Amino acid sequence: MSKELEDRIKEINNNKYIKKESMDYIDTHYDFVRLFNSYEFVVAKFTATWCAPCQRIQPKFFELSKEDIFKHIKCVCCDIDTVSEDDDFVDVVDKVSVLPTFVLFQKTKECYKIISIVEGGDLNALKNEMTVYMTDELD
Repeated sequence: MSKELEDRIKEINNNKYIKKESMDYIDTHYDFVRLFNSYEFVVAKFTATWCAPCQRIQPKFFELSKEDIFKHIKCVCCDIDTVSEDDDFVDVVDKVSVLPTFVLFQKTKECYKIISIVEGGDLNALKNEMTVYMTDELD
């Protein structure tokens, strides 16, 4: 990442976003959509309590979410077993075939769109995707 882009992101983050102190868990479409009232970008980690790799990677995902360069990105977790079959969010959950899966979303006029999916626990790949896809559109 160029120094100019890094400085631009830091300036935006320092002026607009606060440091994250905890990881939010969501399990409804309503909760998910509300995130876009405050954030243009959301990374959702799809997980399950019975998934050992998901549990092992959770502290590292939380630390990644707290990095200053990513303050403009809301990171959340979604336990696939807690989403109701009657909820609209199940349409997103149905796209998940591997745990953990990280889905990167961007706010749109309609609500949101998926911009990238990282399957498995490769945090380096996730960090790269967050950097590449979620900094191009900053205002």
